[in-house]
Amino acid sequence: MAHYAVSGKRPYFWWLLESEKLGITFHFPRDWDRQEAILYEHDWLEPDEREMLLKHWRCEFDHTQRPGFTLQRGTTLLQGFAARRAYLQVCGVPKSLVLKWEAAPPDDAA
Repeated sequence: MAHYAVSGKRPYFWWLLESEKLGITFHFPRDWDRQEAILYEHDWLEPDEREMLLKHWRCEFDHTQRPGFTLQRGTTLLQGFAARRAYLQVCGVPKSLVLKWEAAPPDDAA
């Protein structure tokens, strides 16, 4: 099964068999798109997965920091804070990282 555990995702049966043993609450199908964030929050990512996802999530976060960032949701145009939060949620960026990066000085890429 480890062969299929890549990019912060795990097979459905991994979640059935392992998540409870590890103390991870996972509700299928609601949490399926949040696998990466759930594994990050519980420190169950392999180092290479973690590094890849942190780079990806940071790129998405930086994208939302551009002046005038907006997001279209149905017929509603979100702007500013609401647009950033909605976009990052769709991208699966963990809330803990969003809060950390928002609190950091703008030039801090950690």
